[in-house]
Amino acid sequence: MRQVVVWGPAAFWVAVLFFLSEWESPGIEFIAVHDSVVHFSLYTVLGLTLAWARVRGARYHHGVFLVLGIVFGVLDEFHQGFVPGRTPAISDVFADAAGVIIGYALFVMIFARWLDSRAVAST
Repeated sequence: MRQVVVWGPAAFWVAVLFFLSEWESPGIEFIAVHDSVVHFSLYTVLGLTLAWARVRGARYHHGVFLVLGIVFGVLDEFHQGFVPGRTPAISDVFADAAGVIIGYALFVMIFARWLDSRAVAST
């Protein structure tokens, strides 16, 4: 059960990203937002969930989680090359990587601050 708590959010979000990647037409054309912003936002959530796994008990080096998220972004773009109506783009890979890094860093910084505030309150 502990592994579900640790890895569940990241696994769920990877499934969501895969589903979106499989979708022939994501239907976001009506949104006046650049595709890279969408990629950045979606992969920021992946970064957050990977940081959650790290903080909740998966004690690997931070770099492992960042590489894991970035590699998934690369594989996702490669996969889109096989989906009709979708095309891979290197700009999306960069947006994915930036999102993973920012999401991961934000979560780690906020969680560290929360831990510090708890330590101060308990003294």
